[in-house]
This record gives sequence, C-alpha cells and structure tokens, in this order.
Amino acid sequence: MRIIDVSLEIKPGMIVYPGNSEPKINPVRRVPESSTSISEIILGSHTGTHIDTKLHIEQNPLEEIIARPICGECRVLDLTECKECIKEEDLIKKKFKNSIVLLKTANSLNGYEKFNENFVYLREDAARYLVGNGVKVIGFDYLSVQKFRQGNQNTHKNLLDSAYVIEGLNLAEAVERSYFLICAPLKVNGIDGVPARVLLIDQSPGN
Repeated sequence: MRIIDVSLEIKPGMIVYPGNSEPKINPVRRVPESSTSISEIILGSHTGTHIDTKLHIEQNPLEEIIARPICGECRVLDLTECKECIKEEDLIKKKFKNSIVLLKTANSLNGYEKFNENFVYLREDAARYLVGNGVKVIGFDYLSVQKFRQGNQNTHKNLLDSAYVIEGLNLAEAVERSYFLICAPLKVNGIDGVPARVLLIDQSPGN
C-alpha cells in the first residue's frame, strides 16, 4: 500500500489566488522565555488545497453549509495533454464510471511556486458533462477550477449545484488509475471554503 499526499504545503509565501489572503504563522510565545511554544496561524478559507461550498458563489443557499469528509474510490484522469483547458470531448475519451474524479493537468507538472494566470482550467461544457454523468466529487489541480478572470461563476455553479469541488490538488505523483481517496476538511460550519488534507491510497499490486 502506498499513500500519496496530494495536498499543498501551507506556509508563508506559498502560492495563493490573487486577492486571497496569504497565510501567516506568527509566534505567540517561545521556549525558553516561556514554558511552551505557541503559534498563531492565519489562513484564508481558500488557502492551498481546499473544498468549495455553495457560499463561495451564492449568498443564501438553502442547505446547511458544512464541508464534510469525503472518502471512497476515485479515478485520476490524466489530462496533461490538454493545452489550454479541459473540454467535454477530452472527458468523453476517458470513458470513466466513477462518482469521484480527480483531473490531472499540466498544472501539476508545472508546479506551484508562482501563480500562473494561464493555468489549465475546466471549460463549462466539461463541467456539465461531469455532473451529467453522475460525478459527485471533482478534484482539480489548481487554486480555481475555472478560467482566470472568466467574468462569471458558471463553471463553479455547474459543479456546486450537485457536486463537491476540491481545488488546489498536487497530482504530480498520481498516475491515471483508481485510488482510495481520503479528504478531511477542517470542521468549520457556515463558510465559503475550507482547507483540507487530501490523501490517495494506492492499493495496486506492488504497492
């Protein structure tokens, strides 16, 4: 069994979506001046690897807003050949039947040292195709699933109306196959997004 941590490391100076809060870790007290060391951690709700809730795009959703743990078999789809965006036709070629799908693009290969405004994104038709084929959890390997400064939230809306969205995954070490996914968001209620730790369990022979 092999465990792949596909979460981004939270640290000062890490990549953030423009306009989002940058994480800070401030010392409150330190040994030996004090008997214990304690730090203050300041995070934005969409820092690093995180789950979006409907409050991200809606003012007053009907259902209770809480990001729940997500566990289950998932499928990583290798879409690293997509140059600009993921289109419906790219997903049709994959012929998957999973309710949890993680989309690996060139974003994972390019790394997460500096924000790239031209990151590969999920086009609206592809978002509709995913939910139309019963996908309930979509994982994506950048800080937003939709085009930078798209001008609307249509891609998010198409997904969040019926699915969970996990953004900020690093899928560089994950190949196209099935894994068991564990996604554990911080237990915070009534918020638009929440950081999460996401692990893939590879139970294929030899691991």
